[in-house]
Amino acid sequence: MDIIRQDMQMIFANINPKRFYNKSILITGGSGLIGNYFLNFFEHLNEFHHSNIQIYNVSKHKRVVKKNTNLNSIFFV
Repeated sequence: MDIIRQDMQMIFANINPKRFYNKSILITGGSGLIGNYFLNFFEHLNEFHHSNIQIYNVSKHKRVVKKNTNLNSIFFV
């Protein structure tokens, strides 16, 4: 299991993720360290917990985001 997936599980265990279910989230700077973690976290919620979160990303480095995330539920603005 990779370190990011372990981080996502740890974060999930320590917050109430249901408050994000069925919401739209806008993340700016998704190619940066923190923005990328947010993208991965919300993707993790969608993929493993079927949370139906619409993720919108604003980033000037779209290639970096595409390389570091799964992109199943991310819309680029």
